[in-house]
Amino acid sequence: MELLQSGLKLRQLQIFREVLRAGSTRRAAAALGISQPAVSQQVKQLEIALGITLFERSTNRIVPSREAWELLRNVELALTSLDRLEASIFAMKNDEKQRIAIAAPAVFGFVTLPKVVAAIRSTTTSSVRSISGNYEQVGEHILSGRADLGISRLPLDTGLFEWAPIGSARNVCLFHPKHRFQKNHVSRRMT
Repeated sequence: MELLQSGLKLRQLQIFREVLRAGSTRRAAAALGISQPAVSQQVKQLEIALGITLFERSTNRIVPSREAWELLRNVELALTSLDRLEASIFAMKNDEKQRIAIAAPAVFGFVTLPKVVAAIRSTTTSSVRSISGNYEQVGEHILSGRADLGISRLPLDTGLFEWAPIGSARNVCLFHPKHRFQKNHVSRRMT
């Protein structure tokens, strides 16, 4: 699938992401079930399409550039959004209820999380599941798309998250700035 007029392809972005996750083209190839030369070729084509050198190459080794790490953040967001779109279309086709995932530290499971779940259930028929983790992991769950909402604490990077207060403490509800909840006022009713 071609994404932009520049010839950028979805598969190139998926392979690029896997190379950074795996740490090498060889391990990325194994994870993707394709040959290492195919991975290298797709990465080179991506660099040509973007006009950016993403990796410094030496004998049997590639090292990601600063630009590669910056691009990865946006690639993760784009691919996660496409995954959500695909899941949403699948749910619509199969008359499934949408699931909402909430990430929160375990300590919130006693009082705050039940209140958030009750607020969501009062306004939607979606099923709700929780994912436990520390504050850093909650942010990672939101950015990776594994969770729709997160309960965290301030301060937060406003370039990465939209947030709404859920109490008088420093805890806030997290969601991706382009997530469907950003336009919804459910988060404001949780306070």
